[in-house]
Amino acid sequence: SNYKANDLTAAETRLLDLLVANKGQIVSKNQICDSVYPDVKNKAGISDHSLDQLVHRLRAKIKNKYTLTTHRGLGYKLS
Repeated sequence: SNYKANDLTAAETRLLDLLVANKGQIVSKNQICDSVYPDVKNKAGISDHSLDQLVHRLRAKIKNKYTLTTHRGLGYKLS
C-alpha cells in the first residue's frame, strides 16, 4: 500500500490492503482472519479481542486518510 508502510506492522498492512481492496464494503472477521493470519489453521483461536485491538491500532494510524467503521457482528468497513 502507498501508506507509510514503516508505520504499520505486517498484520496491519495486510488488514489495510484487504480493506482498501474492499473499500465501501463490509469485510467480515472471517475474511480478515484469512488475509491477516493466513498461517493460522484454527481461525476460532483468533479472538475477537485480538482482531478488535488490531483494527483499533490501524484506525488510529490511518485516521487522517480513511474512516474505518465497525459493524457489530458483521465486520469492518473502510471509507
